[in-house]
Amino acid sequence: MIGKQIHATGKFADGCSCPQTMTFTRTMKPAVLTPCSEFEITYTILNHSGIGKTGVTFKDSLPDLFTITEVVEHTFNFGQIVSGEGSSYFNIDNLDILIGRNTIRLKGLVGTHEQTIFETQAVLLGLPLGLGTDIWSDNPATFKPADANRVEILHDNNFKLADYLQFNCSKDTAMLSLPFPANTYEWSDGSSEATLQVTKTGTYAVIASSDCFTVQDSIQITAFPEPPTLELGETVVTQQNRVIQLLPQTNANIISFEWSSFQPFDLSCQNCFTPTIRAIWDNTYYLTATTEEGCILEDSVQVQVIPVRAIYAANTFSPNGDATNDIFYLVSSSEIATIMRFQVFDRWGNRVFQHSGGTINDPNCGWNGQYQGQTVEAGTYIWLAEIEFLDGELQQLQGEVSLVKY
Repeated sequence: MIGKQIHATGKFADGCSCPQTMTFTRTMKPAVLTPCSEFEITYTILNHSGIGKTGVTFKDSLPDLFTITEVVEHTFNFGQIVSGEGSSYFNIDNLDILIGRNTIRLKGLVGTHEQTIFETQAVLLGLPLGLGTDIWSDNPATFKPADANRVEILHDNNFKLADYLQFNCSKDTAMLSLPFPANTYEWSDGSSEATLQVTKTGTYAVIASSDCFTVQDSIQITAFPEPPTLELGETVVTQQNRVIQLLPQTNANIISFEWSSFQPFDLSCQNCFTPTIRAIWDNTYYLTATTEEGCILEDSVQVQVIPVRAIYAANTFSPNGDATNDIFYLVSSSEIATIMRFQVFDRWGNRVFQHSGGTINDPNCGWNGQYQGQTVEAGTYIWLAEIEFLDGELQQLQGEVSLVKY
């Protein structure tokens, strides 16, 4: 939680964003500190420039109540630590930054102070001009580039028990968990652990004490919320080749979605909320959703596809060039099939037309009544077709067509 206090910054303010050839991050844990507790800072420098950098100055100036107690880890071969343990300053002169990952990790103690919010940031000085000369550290926990680390010091005036209330995923149990060290925890029901399990409504209070601080607050839980739900609905029955949309229903705040399927995946997207599908074959779709509290919700829906097999062919056509019924071709209500082979024979069994490939409803796949560049005689002709439908089924079709001349 954020206390309503005046913010105090470290001795370096937020600066410019770092170049793409070198990144500099600074992580500080925990984000909420109690007086007289331990903190840890990890600095990571990723050198992508292809060459090492020498003679760099590293500076981090913490507020006065922070004291560095130990340099736990560092991967640098050369550099002089000018200030560190026993101080709130961490300075290195003549630092050599190697190619790849460079790491420094510190530990320290925080003292007491009236203020509650502090922002701190480190800087690399003396880099080549092409790298920006100075690079300020970035807090990787935020999306804002080159921003300072925000640290809260817990006091009684900014301690709110409601900030530590979390319901489980079924919403039938709540946990009041204090994630900071204390010598004693005194709950209103007599419990003395850092975490209290709540199974019914009522008022709950706690006093947490250490050598350097005491915080206390109470909370009234009047009701348990509804558990999070995810529903994909009943089985969807649709005609083949229609586009439908899957519409999940939920009462939760969802932060991520992941769709999968029993048959080959054919949804329009895998990580969106309401994907579409062109229904070709029966399939079952599964959705795994994650709520902002980290709860996992799952459901599935079956899509049953009614095959469309209706293909039509005219029984008469007149290829006289009047742009009306000039071409004999196969038609349907939609593009439901591929024409593997389409043939026409005269009454003596001579093949006068053949076409392979193409789709239903395409006149370019049809017969214009000609054979070897000449319009054939009027009469009745036999046609054969091998069709592959969208779901892969093959069918052999045949019929008669009369060619007439007007």
